[in-house]
Amino acid sequence: MDDLQRKKKKSQHTVYTEHYDVQNYIFIHGNLLIGAASAASVDPTRLRSQLNDAPGWCRRVATLWREWILLCLRVLEDDISCEANFRVVSRIQTRLFGPTNAVLYATVTSDLAKKCGVSVAVFRQKLAATSRKVGRYFSKDQHHRIFKGKWFAAILADEIDQIMAGQPYDSNGLVNRLPCSIAATLNFKEPWVDYFRRAINDIVALV
Repeated sequence: MDDLQRKKKKSQHTVYTEHYDVQNYIFIHGNLLIGAASAASVDPTRLRSQLNDAPGWCRRVATLWREWILLCLRVLEDDISCEANFRVVSRIQTRLFGPTNAVLYATVTSDLAKKCGVSVAVFRQKLAATSRKVGRYFSKDQHHRIFKGKWFAAILADEIDQIMAGQPYDSNGLVNRLPCSIAATLNFKEPWVDYFRRAINDIVALV
């Protein structure tokens, strides 16, 4: 969030990711189907229809969590210390891989208004301004800049639980296994790696 907070370091020795963090790259460019099936010890055919398109899956998840992203950004802009922040998973979803719970969203919004010392109506106006900013990121397909990649593993684990619907799979520690399992499928010869390769070469040239 350094760019949004105008804290971005200007240094030849600093390389920022294009997205929120490294896990965004893992889930966008990794093979979700193979990685998830391996981590959960299930036949890939059980997950195929949902996980064949990694970028599409990531965008679908970001869209489901759009209101949570909105709250986290608003809290960041107002410098509020509360339960709505990028360090934790959404507190307002019906379940992690599910839509926003309208009642929970209204409750959190009301609480944040109190912490800001403003009316709910005024806080909603502030949210509307932040919502337009979020909308611009989504419209440019840049939602990964404001969606924390570390959230993906917990969301994917919840979706696998829904897909399996009581059928046996290895759920123990699945959230922690998913990033490593999917990262193992990355192809570092693909174009997305060029961003880092150029940055590293620039740093090496300084030595």
